[in-house]
Amino acid sequence: MMQAPAELRCALDRPAQVVMGGAPPPTQLILALEAHGFRVGQVYGSTETYAPATMAVRQVEWRCLDPMAQAGLLARQGVAFPALDGLMVADPETMQPVPRNGTTIGKIMLRGNTVMSGYLKNPGATAEAFRGGWFHTGDLGVQHPDGYIQVKDRSKDIIISGGEKIHVVSLDSGKLALQGGYILGDHAADTGPEPHEHAMNAGGLPAPRVSNAVGCRRED
Repeated sequence: MMQAPAELRCALDRPAQVVMGGAPPPTQLILALEAHGFRVGQVYGSTETYAPATMAVRQVEWRCLDPMAQAGLLARQGVAFPALDGLMVADPETMQPVPRNGTTIGKIMLRGNTVMSGYLKNPGATAEAFRGGWFHTGDLGVQHPDGYIQVKDRSKDIIISGGEKIHVVSLDSGKLALQGGYILGDHAADTGPEPHEHAMNAGGLPAPRVSNAVGCRRED
C-alpha cells in the first residue's frame, strides 16, 4: 500500500486504526503508515495464547516526541493484556528476569489462563514448553525500563555466520523495509550463511542481491 503510485492513493478523511501482528513491523513502516493517517497499534501473541497477549499501548507523554521516536516506541511489542497473569523476559536456565535495560536479551515467557494447558497427546513437548511454570514462547527479546517488551528474533531463526549470532529481525528493520526487501542467508563455505539484502522489482519479482546486510545486531 505504501508503494502504490500516488494516483492510486486517496486521502483519509479521519484517522484509521490499524492493528498489526505477526512479524515485528519495522519502525520505518509504522512511520509511513502514521504519516498517511493511520493510527498503528501492535499486538503480540501465538497460537498457544489463543489471542494476542501483549499490546504496544500508546502513552499520553509520547505525543511530545517527534514522529520517528513515537514510531520506535510503537514498534515494540508492548505490555501484557489484563487477562494475562504474567509476562517476563528471562534467562531460560535460571528463570530469572533479565535487567529492564532494553539491551539484555532473554526469552519471552508468559503465563495465565489465556495460555494453553498443553499440546495434545504430547506430554514431552508440553513439559518442555512449560519449564519452570512459564510458557516459553521461543522468542528472544528485551524488556525496556518502562516495562515494554521488544521481540528481537525467534531463537530458531538466528543466522550464525563466522561464529557470530545475527538477529534477522534487526536486518528486516533495515533500509529495505519499505522497498519490499527481504533477507536471505546465502551460504559461504568458510563462515557459513552470510545474510544479504535483496530488493523487489516494481512488479513484485525478486531482484538480484544488492548488498551485504549491514547495521545488524550481532550477539557474542
